[in-house]
Amino acid sequence: MIRAFGGPRLYLQGPGAVREIGPVLATITRSAALVGDADVLARYGTVIADALRGSGVACGSAALRGEVSDSAIAALDAALPADAGCVIGLGGGRSIDAAKAVALRRGLPVVTVPTAASNDSPTSRIFVMYRQDGALDRVERLPRNPEAVIVDTEILLRAPPALLRSGIGDGLTKRFEAEGCAAVDGITPQGTRALRTPAAIAALGFETLMTHAAQAMADAEAGRLTPAFEATVEAVILMSGLGFENGGLSLAHSLTRGFTREAAIAHCPHGEQVAFGLLVQLQATPGEGAMLRRLIPICAGIGLPTRLRGIGIARDDVAALDRIAAATMTAPHITHLSGPALTAPAIRDAMLAVDALSSELTA
Repeated sequence: MIRAFGGPRLYLQGPGAVREIGPVLATITRSAALVGDADVLARYGTVIADALRGSGVACGSAALRGEVSDSAIAALDAALPADAGCVIGLGGGRSIDAAKAVALRRGLPVVTVPTAASNDSPTSRIFVMYRQDGALDRVERLPRNPEAVIVDTEILLRAPPALLRSGIGDGLTKRFEAEGCAAVDGITPQGTRALRTPAAIAALGFETLMTHAAQAMADAEAGRLTPAFEATVEAVILMSGLGFENGGLSLAHSLTRGFTREAAIAHCPHGEQVAFGLLVQLQATPGEGAMLRRLIPICAGIGLPTRLRGIGIARDDVAALDRIAAATMTAPHITHLSGPALTAPAIRDAMLAVDALSSELTA
């Protein structure tokens, strides 16, 4: 079988990187459509437009309102310049997913400019559509990855540190999800089985976060742009993105099928959901007990949830746990795990076991 590896054509990271967007876009188009939420556009929209204008690229913008839903994307599409030759996603995961959705609708390339290191969406051709109530609807895919990813770490440093924490939670999962996918020779988001390269990238991302994430969180709190912050951003956005898209996903991300359907978890960022999901995955994977015991205190120290109450679910709410487990079983990557085939009761029991162990280790 053919095995595929994909990624963005260009990745730029560092302080002031956003100033490079003009020359980058000038190689693609003379008219761009800029998508972001209202706050991000108010803060950085003029910076982007001025940089583009300096390279002879016109720019029109529109704000995402509400969830990344079919109706919201239709409204964005109608509000953006009809002659745009590229869509720019400016902001966090929602804005970047919205830009990808508009790009797919129009058949255009996309450039991503994250304003927070909260997830690995910027490098990926994958995006998620939601229902109006915030529940996950479906996962869609662009024909190719973004033309460019422009990561200005001065901008990222201004974001709330909680967003970096969420990105760290998301990034920690990718080594183990790639390993789970490889263990059963599963299908990755590329639609093929994995090469060896993405597992190596995901493992490097994990070790980078284990080495630098705690210091990066302290630096983010203090507003310091440091090598630890730069390394953590690279792991969260680039290594994590290449790792999951080419290496595959597993139980940690499958659990979001259940988590996003519970109103009590609506407040919990994606990265925090999958960080707890990683602990559940390790509990459900034979031979990972030592790693689980290692990670629980580390996650707790960073501020990631290690207890059910941390994501908004009471331990004794068995009905909610059963609903989460049942919805998790519908995820396409639920079989990407070594050991016995998962069942909904096994997932529920793994969540309870993690909660009990975390209570013991973090008391």
